[in-house]
Amino acid sequence: MKNYGRFLLVLNLILLFLIAVGCGPTQLRSLPEDFDPTCIQGKVWYRTSTDSTLVPYPHARITAWRHGTDQPLAETKADDAGNYCIQVPLGDSRVDLRVWGMKRSQGVTYTCKGSETNIDPGASLKRCGEDCVRLDIVTDCQDLWLPYHRQVRTNPTRLGSL
Repeated sequence: MKNYGRFLLVLNLILLFLIAVGCGPTQLRSLPEDFDPTCIQGKVWYRTSTDSTLVPYPHARITAWRHGTDQPLAETKADDAGNYCIQVPLGDSRVDLRVWGMKRSQGVTYTCKGSETNIDPGASLKRCGEDCVRLDIVTDCQDLWLPYHRQVRTNPTRLGSL
């Protein structure tokens, strides 16, 4: 019986490793240091399904993709106030910016998604901190719904009688 338990442990570790390697997130290719950049900067906002007020989205992850493809270009993270600046390769191609994340507010977990597509980053050499293309992104947040999440409820009167 002891060997059977060890076998299951090793089998589970191998399976876990294969899932982590095979199903991991897409790795963004790092851009070479000597590429000619241009930049897009702005602010990320979110709004929930219950409140349409725009609120700055701190620490949101913003990814840049070549327009209409799943070819990643760059990734950055917003600061505490939701401001971001992302450098993309200079060229004649258009860019899509995507934001996806989770937000917890007042005891509720939300999934937030937003994007801006077909952005022309311009044809002039610019770096973050200079006069970049300005673009704010608004994300819509929906309640996170877990289909197999079960809430345990207790009956206080029944517990008292045990």
